[in-house]
Amino acid sequence: MDRVQVTGKVLVIGEDQSFGDKGFHKRELVIETDERYPQALAVEFTNDDADKPTQVSVGDVVTINVNIKGRAWERDGNTRYFTSLSAWGDIETSRAIAAPAPAEQPAGVSTGEPVADTDDLPF
Repeated sequence: MDRVQVTGKVLVIGEDQSFGDKGFHKRELVIETDERYPQALAVEFTNDDADKPTQVSVGDVVTINVNIKGRAWERDGNTRYFTSLSAWGDIETSRAIAAPAPAEQPAGVSTGEPVADTDDLPF
């Protein structure tokens, strides 16, 4: 299958997990895509790449190259199918930028909004 790039904001940086006696380990990085219906995607970093997610911070916007992997698992005559996103290469990062604070208006400068009438005169 072709390689795919996913881009999103980092939500979770998982802990390193070890499996089996052969030293296999992985770490997941969960990102949220920026689209009409945002998706939370768990991307797996395995073995030598398992420390790469520690190079980013929650809130960073990242782009990750992934391979889409699928597998079947059968138990008691029932088959279940799983799909995973396996990262390869480096993580491209752009730090999240906070929205700038609104500038204060100098005294006597109109903001274009109507001014509340505080005069209690009946005419």
